[in-house]
Amino acid sequence: MINILPAAVVPDYRRQGPYLSALLSRHEVSGRNEWNRRLFQRRRHGRYYFNPGLSVRVGGGGAEARWAPLTGLLGEPTRQFALAAVREMFGQQGN
Repeated sequence: MINILPAAVVPDYRRQGPYLSALLSRHEVSGRNEWNRRLFQRRRHGRYYFNPGLSVRVGGGGAEARWAPLTGLLGEPTRQFALAAVREMFGQQGN
């Protein structure tokens, strides 16, 4: 998935497993880093999912904007696609 993007968008060093793994682990829900955005939850070694408590702002700016749970917006097909993309990036098979 990430390999289809040009090098100008995603440099080669950012395509490597160790870089991606460090990025995911740096933003874990349980992390203590002061810049941690708490975006991912680690289920087991090398397996990350979006933080189930994560909400995003939808509806543009102004009074019509609201916060919605990310898991409700993605839907199961999108979650499965995202998991398959991460597995492809890391060269992993199965669950």
